[in-house]
Amino acid sequence: MKKMLLAALIFSGVFTAAALEFSDAEIVLVPKASIVAESAAADLQYHLQKMTGGKFPIVRKRSNNYAAAIYLGKAARQAGMPVDKLKKDGFFRVVKGKNIYIAGNDDPQVGRRDFVYIYFFVQKRGTMHGVYDFLESLGVLWPAPGTKYEYIPRKKSIKLADSVKVDNPVFIERGATGIWNFKKFPDAGEYTKNPSEAVTWAMRLRISNIRGIATGSHSEQFLKLDKVWFKKYPERFQKMKNGKRNPRYCCWSSPEVREAWLAAADGFFSGKKPSEVGLGRLKSWRGQNKNDEFLIDPMDHGAANDGRC
Repeated sequence: MKKMLLAALIFSGVFTAAALEFSDAEIVLVPKASIVAESAAADLQYHLQKMTGGKFPIVRKRSNNYAAAIYLGKAARQAGMPVDKLKKDGFFRVVKGKNIYIAGNDDPQVGRRDFVYIYFFVQKRGTMHGVYDFLESLGVLWPAPGTKYEYIPRKKSIKLADSVKVDNPVFIERGATGIWNFKKFPDAGEYTKNPSEAVTWAMRLRISNIRGIATGSHSEQFLKLDKVWFKKYPERFQKMKNGKRNPRYCCWSSPEVREAWLAAADGFFSGKKPSEVGLGRLKSWRGQNKNDEFLIDPMDHGAANDGRC
């Protein structure tokens, strides 16, 4: 962390007040770039071309045919950023003079792959996260799956001041259930019928991969809420179409459910026993969380039930 801070100070110390302005730029990769950097470059190119209407060629060596250059992955690491000190999915973004450097910890696989492969099988995607953070800083939004929902502001040019950003995610696990089978959800057709578009959306929102289920998943079941609450508080559970309450699914529109979960989280972080916060059926918090994180993962769907109240 000290080296990271020192690097930031060194970078900021040599910055000038001049701003970078461009409508075209080269996107620079090393000759054998990782699939993370390759994919990040292609998505960056797509968004910037739509934003300014300019040209953003992906090159392996700076040609100086363009006034500005965006260095990604290992190409950006040549600027001296201590990327190895970052947490998983962390990244550096540096704007200095006519150059932009974006780099994070990336898995080293090479070869062109689609986002579905990356989402499922690539563990470290720091450079990609840095690119999406950069695009968001320019006003790009992805409010829902599907290309028809993306928002890319139109600009004659992009103006950036010299700056340094270091990002280290607080939460290592950032899961989203069902992305690989998005079309099964009842309202999926309102967004996209293409599962790869749903995966792309998840990647852009920096959802972590799902090869292993996060510790504490299906926490409604783990905390035995059906046995703790159902007899005493049936209104906290899903009311099905037949009028009956279902003990497998909490009703998340209920204020009482929200307050109960906040009390459980407070108890976990305060060092209290589960029994002290109304979870008497649970002997300990073990298995629920790790890394000082309290995961709230609703059991919100099943093969014959979408979990809605």
